[in-house]
Amino acid sequence: MAHFHDDEIRALQKEIKVLHEQYDTEVLSEQYIFQGLHSFGRIPQESALYNDSKESLKQKMDCLEVCLSYNSKLNGVIFNDCQSMTIERSTVRTIQRHRISGVCHSMPFWVEFCLLQGKIESGVKPTVTALNILMDPAEFPEMCAFISKAEATASLFHFFRALSEYGEWYAHRKRTFKHFKEKYPDVIQLPEGCSGGHMACQHPTIPGFEMKFVWKINVTDNGVVTPKLSLLLKMSEQALKHSRMNVAQQAPSCFQSLLRLVGTEAAIEILIKHMCMDK
Repeated sequence: MAHFHDDEIRALQKEIKVLHEQYDTEVLSEQYIFQGLHSFGRIPQESALYNDSKESLKQKMDCLEVCLSYNSKLNGVIFNDCQSMTIERSTVRTIQRHRISGVCHSMPFWVEFCLLQGKIESGVKPTVTALNILMDPAEFPEMCAFISKAEATASLFHFFRALSEYGEWYAHRKRTFKHFKEKYPDVIQLPEGCSGGHMACQHPTIPGFEMKFVWKINVTDNGVVTPKLSLLLKMSEQALKHSRMNVAQQAPSCFQSLLRLVGTEAAIEILIKHMCMDK
Protein backbone atom coordinates (compact mmCIF):
# COMPACT_ATOMS: atom_id res chain seq x y z
CA MET A 1 0.00 0.00 0.00
CA ALA A 2 2.95 2.33 0.27
CA HIS A 3 3.47 3.31 -3.35
CA PHE A 4 1.14 4.44 -6.07
CA HIS A 5 1.32 2.60 -9.39
CA ASP A 6 3.22 5.02 -11.66
CA ASP A 7 1.82 4.08 -15.06
CA GLU A 8 -1.81 4.09 -13.94
CA ILE A 9 -1.42 7.39 -12.10
CA ARG A 10 0.16 9.13 -15.07
CA ALA A 11 -2.42 7.76 -17.52
CA LEU A 12 -5.29 8.96 -15.38
CA GLN A 13 -3.64 12.33 -14.71
CA LYS A 14 -3.22 12.86 -18.44
CA GLU A 15 -6.90 12.24 -19.13
CA ILE A 16 -8.09 14.41 -16.28
CA LYS A 17 -5.82 17.25 -17.40
CA VAL A 18 -7.46 17.23 -20.81
CA LEU A 19 -10.92 17.38 -19.25
CA HIS A 20 -10.08 19.85 -16.52
CA GLU A 21 -7.25 22.37 -16.65
CA GLN A 22 -7.52 23.08 -12.95
CA TYR A 23 -6.84 19.46 -11.99
CA ASP A 24 -3.93 20.30 -9.66
CA THR A 25 -6.14 22.23 -7.27
CA GLU A 26 -9.30 20.16 -7.55
CA VAL A 27 -10.46 17.54 -5.07
CA LEU A 28 -9.30 14.10 -6.11
CA SER A 29 -11.99 11.74 -7.21
CA GLU A 30 -12.20 8.28 -5.68
CA GLN A 31 -10.79 6.53 -8.69
CA TYR A 32 -7.46 8.34 -8.29
CA ILE A 33 -7.13 7.10 -4.76
CA PHE A 34 -7.87 3.59 -5.97
CA GLN A 35 -4.89 3.81 -8.27
CA GLY A 36 -2.75 4.45 -5.25
CA LEU A 37 -4.23 1.50 -3.42
CA HIS A 38 -3.19 -1.02 -6.05
CA SER A 39 0.19 -1.44 -4.40
CA PHE A 40 -1.45 -2.54 -1.14
CA GLY A 41 -1.71 -5.91 -2.82
CA ARG A 42 -5.15 -6.58 -1.37
CA ILE A 43 -7.27 -5.37 -4.30
CA PRO A 44 -7.82 -7.19 -7.57
CA GLN A 45 -5.60 -5.71 -10.26
CA GLU A 46 -7.78 -4.14 -12.92
CA SER A 47 -5.10 -2.26 -14.86
CA ALA A 48 -5.78 -4.33 -17.98
CA LEU A 49 -9.11 -2.56 -18.28
CA TYR A 50 -7.54 0.88 -18.53
CA ASN A 51 -6.94 1.29 -22.25
CA ASP A 52 -6.80 4.95 -23.20
CA SER A 53 -7.96 4.35 -26.75
CA LYS A 54 -10.96 2.14 -25.91
CA GLU A 55 -12.55 3.45 -22.74
CA SER A 56 -13.94 6.79 -21.82
CA LEU A 57 -13.11 8.39 -18.50
CA LYS A 58 -16.66 7.76 -17.29
CA GLN A 59 -16.34 4.04 -17.95
CA LYS A 60 -13.09 3.98 -16.02
CA MET A 61 -14.67 5.84 -13.14
CA ASP A 62 -17.51 3.33 -12.99
CA CYS A 63 -15.07 0.45 -12.92
CA LEU A 64 -12.90 2.10 -10.30
CA GLU A 65 -15.87 2.88 -8.09
CA VAL A 66 -16.78 -0.81 -8.06
CA CYS A 67 -13.22 -1.75 -7.13
CA LEU A 68 -13.04 0.94 -4.46
CA SER A 69 -16.28 -0.35 -2.97
CA TYR A 70 -14.80 -3.84 -2.92
CA ASN A 71 -11.68 -2.53 -1.20
CA SER A 72 -13.76 -0.74 1.44
CA LYS A 73 -15.65 -3.94 2.25
CA LEU A 74 -12.41 -5.93 2.38
CA ASN A 75 -10.31 -3.54 4.47
CA GLY A 76 -12.95 -1.43 6.19
CA VAL A 77 -11.33 1.76 4.88
CA ILE A 78 -13.67 4.44 3.50
CA PHE A 79 -12.28 7.70 2.10
CA ASN A 80 -14.37 10.79 2.82
CA ASP A 81 -12.17 13.51 1.36
CA CYS A 82 -9.14 13.29 -0.92
CA GLN A 83 -7.18 16.30 -2.13
CA SER A 84 -3.97 16.76 -4.13
CA MET A 85 -1.78 19.67 -5.11
CA THR A 86 1.39 19.78 -7.19
CA ILE A 87 4.03 21.73 -5.26
CA GLU A 88 6.96 21.14 -7.61
CA ARG A 89 7.21 20.10 -11.25
CA SER A 90 10.31 19.94 -13.42
CA THR A 91 11.82 17.83 -16.17
CA VAL A 92 13.50 15.75 -13.50
CA ARG A 93 10.83 15.21 -10.88
CA THR A 94 7.33 16.00 -9.63
CA ILE A 95 6.28 16.43 -6.02
CA GLN A 96 2.63 16.30 -5.05
CA ARG A 97 1.08 16.83 -1.65
CA HIS A 98 -1.88 14.60 -0.80
CA ARG A 99 -4.42 14.95 1.98
CA ILE A 100 -6.74 12.03 2.75
CA SER A 101 -9.38 11.69 5.44
CA GLY A 102 -11.71 8.80 6.11
CA VAL A 103 -12.81 6.12 8.53
CA CYS A 104 -11.72 2.54 9.14
CA HIS A 105 -14.25 0.41 11.01
CA SER A 106 -15.74 3.63 12.47
CA MET A 107 -12.29 4.98 13.44
CA PRO A 108 -11.66 8.42 11.87
CA PHE A 109 -8.21 9.17 10.46
CA TRP A 110 -6.47 11.96 8.55
CA VAL A 111 -3.29 11.51 6.50
CA GLU A 112 -1.06 14.00 4.70
CA PHE A 113 2.05 13.09 2.72
CA CYS A 114 4.18 14.13 -0.24
CA LEU A 115 4.70 11.88 -3.23
CA LEU A 116 8.01 12.26 -5.07
CA GLN A 117 8.02 10.96 -8.64
CA GLY A 118 10.95 10.87 -11.04
CA LYS A 119 10.84 10.77 -14.83
CA ILE A 120 9.03 7.84 -16.37
CA GLU A 121 12.20 6.74 -18.15
CA SER A 122 14.08 6.48 -14.87
CA GLY A 123 12.05 3.52 -13.74
CA VAL A 124 12.11 4.80 -10.14
CA LYS A 125 8.97 4.15 -8.14
CA PRO A 126 7.20 7.04 -6.41
CA THR A 127 8.51 7.75 -2.92
CA VAL A 128 6.40 8.80 0.05
CA THR A 129 7.86 11.57 2.22
CA ALA A 130 6.72 13.93 4.99
CA LEU A 131 4.05 11.56 6.29
CA ASN A 132 1.73 13.06 8.90
CA ILE A 133 -1.01 10.95 10.52
CA LEU A 134 -3.73 12.20 12.83
CA MET A 135 -5.87 9.95 15.03
CA ASP A 136 -7.35 10.84 18.41
CA PRO A 137 -4.66 9.75 20.94
CA ALA A 138 -7.19 9.69 23.79
CA GLU A 139 -9.52 7.32 21.93
CA PHE A 140 -6.85 5.17 20.26
CA PRO A 141 -3.85 5.18 22.65
CA GLU A 142 -2.78 1.72 21.47
CA MET A 143 -1.93 3.20 18.05
CA CYS A 144 0.12 6.18 19.27
CA ALA A 145 3.60 4.61 19.43
CA PHE A 146 3.15 2.88 16.07
CA ILE A 147 1.93 6.07 14.39
CA SER A 148 5.00 7.96 15.59
CA LYS A 149 7.25 5.28 14.08
CA ALA A 150 5.28 5.20 10.82
CA GLU A 151 5.60 8.99 10.48
CA ALA A 152 9.33 8.89 11.16
CA THR A 153 9.91 6.24 8.49
CA ALA A 154 7.19 7.48 6.07
CA SER A 155 5.68 3.97 6.09
CA LEU A 156 2.33 4.57 4.44
CA PHE A 157 1.95 0.87 3.61
CA HIS A 158 2.51 -0.24 7.21
CA PHE A 159 0.09 2.38 8.50
CA PHE A 160 -2.85 1.28 6.33
CA ARG A 161 -2.14 -2.40 6.92
CA ALA A 162 -2.01 -1.93 10.69
CA LEU A 163 -5.02 0.40 10.61
CA SER A 164 -7.12 -2.25 8.86
CA GLU A 165 -6.09 -5.06 11.21
CA TYR A 166 -6.39 -2.93 14.34
CA GLY A 167 -9.76 -1.62 13.16
CA GLU A 168 -11.15 -5.16 12.85
CA TRP A 169 -10.17 -6.02 16.43
CA TYR A 170 -11.28 -2.61 17.71
CA ALA A 171 -14.73 -3.09 16.16
CA HIS A 172 -14.95 -6.67 17.48
CA ARG A 173 -14.05 -5.58 21.02
CA LYS A 174 -16.54 -2.73 20.89
CA ARG A 175 -19.36 -5.02 19.68
CA THR A 176 -18.56 -7.62 22.34
CA PHE A 177 -18.55 -5.16 25.25
CA LYS A 178 -21.75 -3.53 23.99
CA HIS A 179 -23.42 -6.94 23.71
CA PHE A 180 -22.70 -7.91 27.31
CA LYS A 181 -23.64 -4.49 28.67
CA GLU A 182 -27.03 -4.77 26.99
CA LYS A 183 -27.52 -8.39 28.07
CA TYR A 184 -26.43 -7.94 31.72
CA PRO A 185 -26.99 -4.23 32.47
CA ASP A 186 -27.16 -4.72 36.26
CA VAL A 187 -23.75 -6.35 36.70
CA ILE A 188 -21.68 -5.13 33.73
CA GLN A 189 -19.82 -1.82 33.95
CA LEU A 190 -17.93 -0.09 31.14
CA PRO A 191 -15.84 2.66 32.81
CA GLU A 192 -14.42 3.83 29.46
CA GLY A 193 -17.53 3.09 27.40
CA CYS A 194 -17.89 0.41 24.72
CA SER A 195 -14.73 1.65 23.01
CA GLY A 196 -12.59 1.19 26.11
CA GLY A 197 -10.13 -1.58 26.82
CA HIS A 198 -11.79 -3.26 29.80
CA MET A 199 -15.15 -4.45 31.09
CA ALA A 200 -16.01 -5.03 34.75
CA CYS A 201 -18.54 -7.50 36.15
CA GLN A 202 -19.77 -6.86 39.70
CA HIS A 203 -21.12 -9.71 41.82
CA PRO A 204 -24.86 -9.04 42.33
CA THR A 205 -24.86 -9.72 46.11
CA ILE A 206 -21.26 -9.85 47.38
CA PRO A 207 -19.68 -6.38 47.74
CA GLY A 208 -16.07 -6.16 46.63
CA PHE A 209 -16.21 -9.13 44.28
CA GLU A 210 -15.41 -7.99 40.74
CA MET A 211 -14.19 -9.61 37.54
CA LYS A 212 -12.36 -7.35 35.11
CA PHE A 213 -11.89 -8.42 31.49
CA VAL A 214 -8.88 -6.56 30.10
CA TRP A 215 -8.74 -6.62 26.30
CA LYS A 216 -5.61 -5.03 24.87
CA ILE A 217 -4.83 -4.66 21.18
CA ASN A 218 -1.06 -4.35 20.93
CA VAL A 219 0.53 -2.74 17.87
CA THR A 220 4.29 -3.07 17.41
CA ASP A 221 6.51 -0.45 15.78
CA ASN A 222 6.40 -2.57 12.61
CA GLY A 223 2.61 -2.61 12.54
CA VAL A 224 2.04 -6.16 13.81
CA VAL A 225 -1.34 -6.27 15.58
CA THR A 226 -1.87 -8.76 18.42
CA PRO A 227 -4.98 -8.88 20.65
CA LYS A 228 -4.66 -10.07 24.24
CA LEU A 229 -7.62 -10.79 26.53
CA SER A 230 -7.04 -11.50 30.22
CA LEU A 231 -9.05 -11.76 33.43
CA LEU A 232 -8.34 -9.94 36.69
CA LEU A 233 -10.18 -10.56 39.94
CA LYS A 234 -10.80 -8.07 42.72
CA MET A 235 -11.92 -9.68 45.98
CA SER A 236 -12.44 -8.00 49.33
CA GLU A 237 -12.10 -9.90 52.64
CA GLN A 238 -15.85 -10.37 52.68
CA ALA A 239 -15.78 -11.81 49.17
CA LEU A 240 -12.95 -14.18 50.12
CA LYS A 241 -15.06 -15.55 52.97
CA HIS A 242 -17.77 -16.51 50.49
CA SER A 243 -15.30 -18.25 48.20
CA ARG A 244 -15.17 -22.02 48.64
CA MET A 245 -11.93 -22.37 46.69
CA ASN A 246 -8.92 -20.30 45.69
CA VAL A 247 -10.80 -18.49 42.94
CA ALA A 248 -8.37 -15.58 42.72
CA GLN A 249 -5.51 -17.88 41.71
CA GLN A 250 -7.38 -20.32 39.48
CA ALA A 251 -9.82 -18.09 37.58
CA PRO A 252 -7.33 -16.30 35.26
CA SER A 253 -5.75 -19.53 34.01
CA CYS A 254 -9.16 -21.22 33.71
CA PHE A 255 -10.34 -18.26 31.63
CA GLN A 256 -7.41 -18.69 29.21
CA SER A 257 -8.33 -22.36 28.82
CA LEU A 258 -11.92 -21.41 28.09
CA LEU A 259 -10.80 -18.92 25.46
CA ARG A 260 -8.92 -21.63 23.60
CA LEU A 261 -11.79 -24.10 23.88
CA VAL A 262 -14.93 -22.06 23.21
CA GLY A 263 -13.84 -18.61 21.98
CA THR A 264 -14.12 -15.09 23.33
CA GLU A 265 -17.85 -14.46 23.76
CA ALA A 266 -18.65 -17.94 25.04
CA ALA A 267 -15.81 -17.81 27.60
CA ILE A 268 -16.96 -14.45 28.95
CA GLU A 269 -20.57 -15.64 28.99
CA ILE A 270 -19.69 -18.69 31.10
CA LEU A 271 -17.95 -16.62 33.76
CA ILE A 272 -20.68 -13.97 33.93
CA LYS A 273 -23.39 -16.61 34.30
CA HIS A 274 -21.37 -18.41 36.96
CA MET A 275 -20.96 -15.18 38.93
CA CYS A 276 -24.63 -14.20 38.61
CA MET A 277 -25.81 -17.63 39.76
CA ASP A 278 -23.33 -17.83 42.66
CA LYS A 279 -25.38 -15.88 45.17
